[in-house]
Amino acid sequence: MIVETITNNGCTCHISDDAYRDKTPEEVNRIVRNFSDFIVGRLKDLKEKTA
Repeated sequence: MIVETITNNGCTCHISDDAYRDKTPEEVNRIVRNFSDFIVGRLKDLKEKTA
């Protein structure tokens, strides 16, 4: 189930609790780490475009 939708600079992110259902704590940590890396990468891209 999508619990939140965020749109920023033309990028839409749907946050869903389905991603964590039936996952081990290690899998949840990996998912969160990958998502965090994605967000940081987009922020770096944006910073480069506006520099």
